[in-house]
Amino acid sequence: MRRVDDRPVVGPGMAWEIDFKFRGRARKLSCLVTEVQAPERLCLLNESDGLTGDVVISVLTLAPNRSRLLVSV
Repeated sequence: MRRVDDRPVVGPGMAWEIDFKFRGRARKLSCLVTEVQAPERLCLLNESDGLTGDVVISVLTLAPNRSRLLVSV
């Protein structure tokens, strides 16, 4: 995993390239942050070998010491 942007602050436009093996083949995934609403929401755009997808990660506060993590792909 390596960061490929030069943004000095956290926010949309941050990007990474991720190399990994899956089912015996080398894969490359590009990940771009499209939205940040700290600390509740993070949206990512992912692209790999012709496959594109969105990931939305949300944190829902249930009580002072309890939260629920929601991940949509």
